[in-house]
Amino acid sequence: MTKEKIKIQKVQNMTIRDFGNQWLLHGKLREDYWTSDEMFKDYLCNLIDPKIITGSTVLEVGSGSGRILRMIDRYAPNRLIGVEPSKGFNHLHSNTVNVRNLELLNIKGSDYNIKNIDIVFSLGVIHHIKSPQNTLRNIHSSLSSDGIFICWVYGMENNRIYVVVRKIISNITRILPDESLDKICNVLQFFIVRYGKFSVRYMWSRLPITKYIQEVFAPCGELERKYILFDQLNPAYAKYYTKRKFIKTLKKAGFTRIELAHRHGYSWTAAAYK
Repeated sequence: MTKEKIKIQKVQNMTIRDFGNQWLLHGKLREDYWTSDEMFKDYLCNLIDPKIITGSTVLEVGSGSGRILRMIDRYAPNRLIGVEPSKGFNHLHSNTVNVRNLELLNIKGSDYNIKNIDIVFSLGVIHHIKSPQNTLRNIHSSLSSDGIFICWVYGMENNRIYVVVRKIISNITRILPDESLDKICNVLQFFIVRYGKFSVRYMWSRLPITKYIQEVFAPCGELERKYILFDQLNPAYAKYYTKRKFIKTLKKAGFTRIELAHRHGYSWTAAAYK
């Protein structure tokens, strides 16, 4: 293994570790906007009708706390598979005990071996994998001939100032104990909501990420807003994709038809077809 591959593997292992710790700390799921069908449809950006899930074989790469699995379950898939490599797996299991037809695998997205899947979801995961091609190729290979991959990632467009600020701050927050970062995020979420209100009231919604704050962040509960911030400031690796880079990455994995939506102007949702 080359030095570069060893470095990539190290970062990936650190990121998996960070998320495992995160799910142990923030794995509680409540019935609110954060776990709602409205939020699920917001991720999809009208690229697909979620009703196609009904009766299908569906797999999720990076199931985390089980939030998305529970959203998918509302549409009654015939078979549902969750793939999660972290040590938060037991917490994932306890959060999904009532999900029907579910199989959970404590394995990386690059390593599962299942074929003829109708729909693969990976929402908020690929941007945390430093070298995602093995995972994306495995997803492509696992789909049926007319299968669909639904992927959501952070976007670079309209986020450049935020990305710079986040990078500076995260150099500190990544080395903080999780409990300390948790308290910081609890304070930050309070001020971010008020920043959004200030932008709407006094700046005609022109300040950065106002739309995201008003339409996604603020409707979540205080606990969930804290989770969102922790998710931004804790992981060892996060990439913000430009539209061009996102398309190129999916095509490199073998996807031939790609439909994109610029979700709230700050991130990208793709429906990629085999």
